[in-house]
Amino acid sequence: MGQDSVQINMLPLALWQIGTDEALVRDAHLQSLPTHAHPRSLVACAFYCLTARGYLRNLADPWSWADQRLEVIYGEWPDQRERKVFLAELDVLRSFPKTDQPSGSGYVADCLWTARKALEAESFEDVARTAISFGHDTDTSCAVACGLAGVRFGISGIPARWLETLRGFEIVEPLIGQLMTIS
Repeated sequence: MGQDSVQINMLPLALWQIGTDEALVRDAHLQSLPTHAHPRSLVACAFYCLTARGYLRNLADPWSWADQRLEVIYGEWPDQRERKVFLAELDVLRSFPKTDQPSGSGYVADCLWTARKALEAESFEDVARTAISFGHDTDTSCAVACGLAGVRFGISGIPARWLETLRGFEIVEPLIGQLMTIS
């Protein structure tokens, strides 16, 4: 398996998993394994889920918090061999902006940094536009960035004209309302 993008299906896990951060990281690894088994992908998916959790908690800097939590979690990882591998892969993800710029390529490290750069925007719509503007694997970049933007800005931050055009939105809207009261 390659080291392509953070799985876009990680967001539901981040939203609904109510266990510890350690449990969320293990679950992110398990969810990634069938299609993205490379350790870098496992770490990136865990990073994404923890970042989403940081946004859910309204932390000032969910990205730094997720980075710090992963370092602690991997530093205490029970399997010593895996611990070493996961910490090394976390360092690879951290080093990406020092050697490369986000480009929307879909490569797992680029995917995270493209999303992070897009999330510097001040609105959901601007996050989407920024993610798309990188080009290349725009559907993945936009899905990963906008998943986090949805958590950050909430449903009220998504332009109404976009929601109104979604087929079946009238069915899903009450469910979203229920989910928002649980969080």
